Amino acid sequence: MNTTSPDWAHPPISTQKPEFEFPTFERKTLSNGAELLLCKDNTQPLVNLKILIDCGAVHEEIPGLASFTAQMIFRGTGSRNASEIAEATDSIAAQAYSTASWDSTVLGFSCMANFIEPAFDVTADCLYDPKFEESEIERLKKKTIADIRHDNADTNYLSGLAFGCAMYTGHPYGHARGGTEKSIDSITKNDCLDWYNGRLLNSKLSVIASGNFDTAELIAMLESKLRPQDSRSSRNVPAQPEIIGNNVVIISKQKAPQTTVRIGMPSIGRDNADYPALQLLSRSEERRVGKECRSRW
Repeated sequence: MNTTSPDWAHPPISTQKPEFEFPTFERKTLSNGAELLLCKDNTQPLVNLKILIDCGAVHEEIPGLASFTAQMIFRGTGSRNASEIAEATDSIAAQAYSTASWDSTVLGFSCMANFIEPAFDVTADCLYDPKFEESEIERLKKKTIADIRHDNADTNYLSGLAFGCAMYTGHPYGHARGGTEKSIDSITKNDCLDWYNGRLLNSKLSVIASGNFDTAELIAMLESKLRPQDSRSSRNVPAQPEIIGNNVVIISKQKAPQTTVRIGMPSIGRDNADYPALQLLSRSEERRVGKECRSRW
């Protein structure tokens, strides 16, 4: 058998420019006021559906509460416990999830096209009738605190957290979105209920569906299962505070095997036309510098 050793000094260069065509989508408004974005793709019998709620960690008073409550939503309802929810989704090979970012909370699922309705039934049940059982809250608190302790052993995580807090000092973004050991341990059932009833149910809701579906049938299902929404509690996020001069933050971590250094400054926003190009440049430079550093070691 003949083998050829790769020439690592001269990697092959593609002469064909990659092409990408952004898929077309429809924008509709449901009778309850929710915005609906539809992106059809009939090449595979799969569907991904997201319920996007305009409420995230930027609005929380307890660090980590938005993410914690989002995870609790799929851990029991008035008619299903956590195990029954898992069994209901597993039986139709659906992947259901709920999470919270800085600015939104998302519930969603991926499934085969012929199981859209049963998958949505479980998701809607979790959205509108979460139980917030004390036992599940304690179980999730232990898991979350264990995850935080694991993250705190990573210098890259600690530097990223310190950098974000320093850049947004005095701003709602300037805290640990995933919470701290102390903040997570302090969360109670009433905290989850207050966040759910006061924020999630009263914030703007949108639905994004992509994949192989019948548009008329999907809209009819959403119209029959989504409740009227009330967006009175939405709150504008204040502008980022002005950064004057240089700010140096040092985190001492004894016996850490590595050191992480971050240097940054304010840049353009996501609504700037040059944002995608800047992201591509930043990631390409990150890979180049990383490769050079590895070659020196």
